Parts: sequence; C-alpha cells; structure tokens
Amino acid sequence: GNQITMEAKIYQKQFAGAVWASSVIVKDQGGSPGQDRGYMLRVGGNGQVNINLGDGNWNELSSSEGVVAEQLWNHVAGTYDGQRLRLYVNGNLVGESGTVNMSIGDTDMQNLLIGESPQFPGRPFNGMIDEVRLWNVARTEAQIQQTIIGQLDSTYYATADSGLVGYWRMDDGTGQIAADLSVNGNNGILGSSISGDMNDPTWVNLDPTVGIEDPVLTAPQQFSLEQNYPNPFNPSTTISYQIPARFHVKLKVYDLLGREVQVLVNDLREAGKHEITFNASNFASGVYYYRLEAGEVVKTEKMKLLK
Repeated sequence: GNQITMEAKIYQKQFAGAVWASSVIVKDQGGSPGQDRGYMLRVGGNGQVNINLGDGNWNELSSSEGVVAEQLWNHVAGTYDGQRLRLYVNGNLVGESGTVNMSIGDTDMQNLLIGESPQFPGRPFNGMIDEVRLWNVARTEAQIQQTIIGQLDSTYYATADSGLVGYWRMDDGTGQIAADLSVNGNNGILGSSISGDMNDPTWVNLDPTVGIEDPVLTAPQQFSLEQNYPNPFNPSTTISYQIPARFHVKLKVYDLLGREVQVLVNDLREAGKHEITFNASNFASGVYYYRLEAGEVVKTEKMKLLK
C-alpha cells in the first residue's frame, strides 16, 4: 500500500559505520534497480535514523547526525503517508522528505526481520530492541508521542481498526517465540531455530524508559522543581528539575500577568536531574514565574530579575 509506520524502542551499544549497516525493522527484497521492494527502519552512522521504502527502486530518507545517542533507550519511528517520508526520535520530527509518490512493493519471498536484513545479511543491530510496532497507516507526531511510554493496550491490537498489523512486545521472557499481539498473529522466532542454539538472542528483562544506569539506584523517586540559582539574577540563571521516568516536559516562563514569555523546554526528557539556563538579557526587571509540566504533574516557582 501507500502508508506505513514502523516504530521500536532501541538501545544501541555501538553505532555501525553507516546508517544502512544497522537494521531495526527490515523486510527487503530485490537488490537491483527495478527489483527493489519492501520497507526498512535503520539506525547507525553517527546517530542517524533512516527509512527506506521500495517500489522497484529505493526511496529513502536519513536524519542528520546525532539525533540518537549510544547506550541510551530511544524511541525511533519512520512513516510514509502517500506523499512524504518522515522520521521521529522520541516523538519528535527529525527528518522529512519532499513529495514521493509510490506504492510500497510486495516482498513475498522474504521474512520480516528485527535486528537484521533478510536480503542483505550482515547488517545486524548491535544492542537491544523492544516494543516493535508495524502499522499500515501513517501515524502523526501526536499519535506517536501518546504511545511512546509503556505498552499498547488492547484497544490498539484487539481489532484491525487502529491499523496495527504487527506488534511484538518482547515481554515473553522465555523460549524462542516472540508473540505478535496484533490480529494477524505473526509470531516470531528468536534466532535461527525454535529449539534454540548458540546464535540465538538473549531475553533481557528491564525498564526501557530509562538510560544505561540502574533505574532503582539512579532514577529520582519523585518530581521536583528547584529554586533557580542565582536568585535574584542578572541576566542569567539556572533552573533545575528532576523527573522519575521519561516524560514529555514543558518548562515555560511567565510574567506577573500570566503571559507566556519564554519556552525553555518542550521535549521528551529521560529520568533524572536536568538543568537549563534562562538568559533574560532582553527582559525587563521584575518578578517572573517558571512552570514545569510533566504528565499530570505541574510545579511553579518564582524568580526575580534585577538589572
């Protein structure tokens, strides 16, 4: 068809030398002009994300470098809505193509692989992959953001209405089978055999909403918004906050009349303590408020600018 969304949570231990050399979700077929068909989501190079779709020839889009970090959990997604290819990292748009008119070609001769390429073996993903989702619709940025944290509930996979055609939650925890919770039931085999061998991947049970450190030891247990320092200040001050898990964070500055005067953060942030500098060079002296929103939590503090 002419719409697709591929998404997964990834933890990349080390980037491959090129973005095409590290497979996340790949179902490709062909290998020569006029024969290239299928779909790919890949992460490699120096922190790049790539989507590649084939309609006889490959049509691909790569993000700029550095949008994905090594040794941290990231959510990556690639979409095509019948006109444009788009790439997202942690729910934020990081790449968009011009107009591309195509219909994604069938790849009946190949399996879908997670972490490797069926047509071009030798392009493995070096790390861990979780929450693999495949849709026959182009999900929007807002829709992707709504389901980044946690697992999809049955409203998405109980019927075909949502457009979800493959959902491998990777929480089976034992054996060689990775269950597909979508209505299609395309269960996967971990590795090369049902019985298991030395080349099969290993199940890892963990919380993929945090970074490389032990979440029990390092993640804060509650939200906090600290008093800015210095306060009073001129013209810059540092604002610190901490969150117990990955959240979409909004940190904004308001004047005494409640008018928004500066957006400091409007993005996904990992669990932990964060700092940001507020430069008020272009602001008048007076009292200002800064407000943190993360999930359902809202916290506000007051600061004073003296010039």
